[in-house]
Amino acid sequence: MTHCRTMWSRQEELQSFRRGASFQSIQHMAACMIIKDYLTHIWKARWPLLATHALLTGVTVALISPLLGLTIRIAVERSGQPVLADQDIAMFLLTPVGFIGAVVVGSIMLALAVLEVSVMMSVLHARARGATDWGHDALAAVGMCLPRIALFAGHLILRLLIIALPFVALVGLIAWLRLTEYDINYYLATRPPEFIQTLRIGIPILLLGGLVILARLVTWSMALPILLFTQCRPKDAFGESRKLTKGRRPQLLAAMLMWALFAAALVMLVAGLTAGLTDIAELIAGTSLVRLVGGLSVVLLIWALLTLATSTLTQSGFALLLLDWMEQLGGDVHPYDFEHPAPLKPSRMAQIVVILGFMVVAAIFAGVRLGQTLRTSDTVEIIAHRGAAAVAPENTLSAIEAALDAGADWVEIDVQETAEGEVIVIHDSDFMRIGGSALKVWDSTRTDLDEIEIGSWFGPDFEGEPVPLLSEVLDMSKGRAKVLIELKFYDHDDRLAQRVSDIVAETGMDDQVAAMSLDMGQVEHMKAIRPEWDVGLLAATAVGDLTRLEVDFLAVNSGIATPALLRHARSREMPVMVWTVDDPVDMSRMISRGVNGLITNDPATARQVLGARAGMTTVERLLLEAAELLGADLDLTDGPLADERA
Repeated sequence: MTHCRTMWSRQEELQSFRRGASFQSIQHMAACMIIKDYLTHIWKARWPLLATHALLTGVTVALISPLLGLTIRIAVERSGQPVLADQDIAMFLLTPVGFIGAVVVGSIMLALAVLEVSVMMSVLHARARGATDWGHDALAAVGMCLPRIALFAGHLILRLLIIALPFVALVGLIAWLRLTEYDINYYLATRPPEFIQTLRIGIPILLLGGLVILARLVTWSMALPILLFTQCRPKDAFGESRKLTKGRRPQLLAAMLMWALFAAALVMLVAGLTAGLTDIAELIAGTSLVRLVGGLSVVLLIWALLTLATSTLTQSGFALLLLDWMEQLGGDVHPYDFEHPAPLKPSRMAQIVVILGFMVVAAIFAGVRLGQTLRTSDTVEIIAHRGAAAVAPENTLSAIEAALDAGADWVEIDVQETAEGEVIVIHDSDFMRIGGSALKVWDSTRTDLDEIEIGSWFGPDFEGEPVPLLSEVLDMSKGRAKVLIELKFYDHDDRLAQRVSDIVAETGMDDQVAAMSLDMGQVEHMKAIRPEWDVGLLAATAVGDLTRLEVDFLAVNSGIATPALLRHARSREMPVMVWTVDDPVDMSRMISRGVNGLITNDPATARQVLGARAGMTTVERLLLEAAELLGADLDLTDGPLADERA
């Protein structure tokens, strides 16, 4: 006879409450009671669960993450390319090798989550059976099931892909039919009626797909405990779960949503508490950098402990919920006794050692990595993105002049060819966003360009701005700043690389330019024409190691400018520029990590940041990195840092 008590089986406790309470009140009371019971049970097993979570996190970082990286590398190499960037990724995923690679990678990532829940369930299950050696029993049980868990994860991701594909394909088709007349940047910037209408059609379709997936996940929710505690095969576990949950899925969904809401509230509470403590630390510090460093260090330690405890609690609670419902639905699992749990007698010292060891190793690892990203001197160059696009319309002579006045080291521009072979400075494939004309750049003539102005969209002060020629930008920048030329690629290239080369030669700027492109073929073509130039790859996303490419430099989105990428680039003496970085703290963080160039819309602010950092010590720069992690809003030109330097 089980003593398991959930919000759906507490008849005795709820009976006296039913007569004078509403249904919502009853549900609220039941939810509170089940959460209380779960928390009580988890608290009694807190040390094994904490140690398990810490151990698995360490194993994931040490073993599973390299395996994931190796899988990605093998998949990319099988594609015949050293690395995939931006549009190449989508095309690669449509190939057999790419699809298989995506399934394998997805299976590994999903298996990580499944693995931890599995171990948590095994720990709780071993505890319910009265086992005294939680580590041996739980890990041995999961170890024997590890191949089956991996197969289970593969089956799950394939099933989810099959369900999601029709919905995603339908939305993609709708977007392709309705949003391809103009350049995508026009739709994103101006959000015309057809864009809004497409969202109104597409979002409900995706929501419907999400509901279908959610319903399936509830139906399959018992598959994992069935897999762990029976001899059922991975592919059959889904069918068994369907049978087991029949007639109880709404209640099961409600229980899962209850715990998900509780977990979300807990995460928000920790985030709010950390933010509050950070504000208090800044307030107490005043103008003292020493007190600020000490205060933030304490907050960082508290945040780490709370994060470990919260993640352990949420994972353990979900595992307990699955086991609880497995028993309620009649699954073959040893019954739980919530009222009188079996005594657990592990080595408390061993568990504490595991937890503290994890924290020490994590702290050392984080400290070493953080230290490796910091430089004691700044050698970064400021690159004005499309000119000073924060203060003037992008890719105009006004923006170029503003960038030069701000002291930019480089001016970055985008170039394309017109129908008559002129090389003009423009980013989009058409003039819709900046000039109100749907004319494609490759179809435009000089007569067309004379009738288009590209300044009034930014502000009335810039009305009448013409579309500039590459030669005009080069003449304006000569002797004042170098020019970074991005060769745009919209599959309408005629002789762009050669024409750019000829124009640069005519203006005498051969030693003051560099080129880049999103398209690797364009990069290779430009390098073949001008081997003495620095020619690099522009990348927003990537699969594989970008530093293995035969390019002179990389220009990457700041989101993928990870410490690992920068370390690899430094080892190969390959410069890395990051874009588009406009926030002062983000600028300082990227500089500390060792990037070679900041591509920014606001070169004047970047110059101020460099000036502020010139008087900083290494400790102050380290503080900026830690402050961002905690959400502290530090001003580089005002407040404690500035006051102490003054």
